[in-house]
Amino acid sequence: MSRISWIILGAGLLSAPAAIAQPVQGSGFSLGGVNISGYADLSYFDDGTDNGGFGRADLDVEFMPGNTANGVALGFSLGFDGAKQFDGNVISQGTFYPALVLGFGNHKVSVGAPRSVANRGYYPETMFANNARFDLKLGLLRDSVLSYVALTADYHPYGIRYDGTFDQTKVGVSTHRIDESGITANFYALAVSHTYHSNGSLPELTFYGGVERVESAGLEKNNYTLGVEAESDKFRLGLKLGKRPWPYDARIAEVYGKYQFNTSLSATASVFHASRRGADLTVYGIGAEYTFLNNAYLSGSIADGNNNLDTQYAVSIGWRF
Repeated sequence: MSRISWIILGAGLLSAPAAIAQPVQGSGFSLGGVNISGYADLSYFDDGTDNGGFGRADLDVEFMPGNTANGVALGFSLGFDGAKQFDGNVISQGTFYPALVLGFGNHKVSVGAPRSVANRGYYPETMFANNARFDLKLGLLRDSVLSYVALTADYHPYGIRYDGTFDQTKVGVSTHRIDESGITANFYALAVSHTYHSNGSLPELTFYGGVERVESAGLEKNNYTLGVEAESDKFRLGLKLGKRPWPYDARIAEVYGKYQFNTSLSATASVFHASRRGADLTVYGIGAEYTFLNNAYLSGSIADGNNNLDTQYAVSIGWRF
């Protein structure tokens, strides 16, 4: 596990500022039984010491012909997570997640290299500071360890995943393994979400939580996530708490919000806090987004924080499925 640890520690995650929570995915796009979800983003960033262009794409395609509530269907899914900094520095990687999918009613089993349930499907998807580059830098503090390691270290995990829906409750379990380049590591994840739908006068509430376990060469650590989100036609508010014993032994808290002025214009704000062995990072910011052509967007943000962080700027254009 030494190579993985070196890559993670060398990324300087606790020194990477981030602040604005912004929805990443739309409602999905379906055509002929093929469903596509995710986003592609091209941004210009300036963090006080570096600036330039950055591209990020995080997409999922699923094909489940004949899938019904009472039937059995066989299909496939393919995920792609890629990132590139255009001056050739930091990241230029891409990871694929292909899997065969067996669906039976409200249950699915995916075999091959599916996403971890700690990465996709159960936690609200947000992007810090409307900036895909910051979002990737903070991956270990708010996303799956498996997905971060697979992208930044160019590993190819394989495994199995189960998803089940029970009325308004969703339950997911996944297990993965990395066994290449002298590294052997196992990843186990459990995630649950429950939604209280709006009755017209109250916002929709979603409660979620989960755990991801990492095992490798005597290392056995559990990372925990717990949160709640409220959403209506006009606003979105969320609180996310986490404990990350590995690799930083950090505790995190995030409060974020979004207000929709009209069908095209929205504003966001959030505060993110991480503490590790007495070293605290608090970052805050505001941002705005303008959507057009249904799924295209143009966004910008300004963020700042403690520990002598420079003011952060980002402008992005992208497409959300």
